[in-house]
Amino acid sequence: MNSDDQLNQLFQAARQALSTAVDRGDLDFETRLLAGLREERAARAEPAFVVWKLTPFFACVLAALTLVTAITSNASGNLFDLALEPDALVLYLTAQ
Repeated sequence: MNSDDQLNQLFQAARQALSTAVDRGDLDFETRLLAGLREERAARAEPAFVVWKLTPFFACVLAALTLVTAITSNASGNLFDLALEPDALVLYLTAQ
């Protein structure tokens, strides 16, 4: 028997085995399982994803509130006065 004939027979047997496996539905279980896991993971991670995306926004809000509070608590109402006195800003932020 020629090596090409053996190779062709091997390929034909592999095609037949794959077609019978697909006909039996053996491969459907893995597909359904992975699709179910993917949906479950997406539904579970959605709130965490939204919170993670909004983190920079809340950090900016916190920084703005800190600056507004620092300006209003300063006697002159000018933040640059606090900037010229670094100890005053540190004391303010550490609540001392």
